[in-house]
Amino acid sequence: MLKRSFLVLLSCLLSLCIFGCTTVAPLNIRTELPILDRSVASPAVASRHFRKIMVLPPSGTERGQFDTAIATFEREFLRNGVTVISGAVTGRVVFASSGGEHKEEGATPLSDVERALIMAKDSGADAIMQVGGFAWDQESTSRWFVYERSSNNYREATRQEHQDRQGGPGMKQAFASRSLKFIGRLIDVNNGEVMASFDIMAPASWSMPTDYTASYMVTPEAAKLISVNYDPVSALSKAERRSVERVVERVAEILSGKHF
Repeated sequence: MLKRSFLVLLSCLLSLCIFGCTTVAPLNIRTELPILDRSVASPAVASRHFRKIMVLPPSGTERGQFDTAIATFEREFLRNGVTVISGAVTGRVVFASSGGEHKEEGATPLSDVERALIMAKDSGADAIMQVGGFAWDQESTSRWFVYERSSNNYREATRQEHQDRQGGPGMKQAFASRSLKFIGRLIDVNNGEVMASFDIMAPASWSMPTDYTASYMVTPEAAKLISVNYDPVSALSKAERRSVERVVERVAEILSGKHF
């Protein structure tokens, strides 16, 4: 029985040697790629100490629809000593009448920012963070790998390296994912000055689990996935959660003046 098993194994090894180009190659993701940040902030941001921030959801957002995102900002801001005030309080604004009395009236003639400025001052907020967009876009390729015969593994590469790699589909791999994009601005409550403009993008594949590993059976014609320590759905789900965390962390860094 042992002799037969040995002969079968020897036959398989000989087959690989005859064809000469079949091997098992690993692909490891060891680090997160830096997120894309085109944000700009005025020098005043670094010198300010923000205690309270009112977060204003995108225009037209229904109450409760943005609560999950608000909670994400709230957790990170609280870690940095900043209190978050929900923009939902801007639904009704307090006005002073000509007779000196105060009454609540619908503020429909006012823009979202105008209502927020009024309520922010009343609540003691230092600034308003107006969110223009905080959403995932369509899936696209955003990470590339090429097979290195000398080390028998897949190495992270640039888009151009991946495009130029010759030798068949088995010689390269690519990861596609959705990208999270955050657009917003920070507004001074006292004078309406825009102190920061946020433009941050984080493809989920840039935040893959750092212990992600996969193995491929490689030939010049193809690469067949034979093992992976995360199933695709689980890996991308974890990556998307991490992308949200990284974007919010970056916003908090900008507000604290650490990033500039």
